[in-house]
Amino acid sequence: MAETKKTIWKRWYMIVLYVFIGLIIISSLLPDSDNTSNQQSNIQYEILEKWSIPNGGEGMKILISRDYLNEADMTALGNKLKQDTSSDRNAVIQVYTDRQASTLRDKMLAGGGTQEENDLYDKHFVGYYVKNGNTGYHQFNIFFDGTTGTNQKTISY
Repeated sequence: MAETKKTIWKRWYMIVLYVFIGLIIISSLLPDSDNTSNQQSNIQYEILEKWSIPNGGEGMKILISRDYLNEADMTALGNKLKQDTSSDRNAVIQVYTDRQASTLRDKMLAGGGTQEENDLYDKHFVGYYVKNGNTGYHQFNIFFDGTTGTNQKTISY
């Protein structure tokens, strides 16, 4: 009888040990959730212009490095903008990779500008983040090769 109890305890001990080791292996294979937040914090942007949205929130023009024009970094930027605007009811953020292109926005919207200015603007306007607390619309449109290019992605939040 004592021999049977020892055998049962050994089996349970081995089962618990295998389950524990299995959990360690599985957890090491899962993606690290801190990795996403670290990538977000590494994405830097400069606020070029800021304005108040009458219904609550802010609009901004931001400047990023052209090095961020890849899917991983732009997705991380979208997550960072989402985090940075989490307390805002509304947000409109225009993302540029060239300071001069960002200054052409109003001119382009008014239909002015030379072909050279249009090309510069279209090439360097690379993202448009919009959050509307009234309608629930919340998207980040990414233009990897500018607004007139074909390589685009939309992320809905």
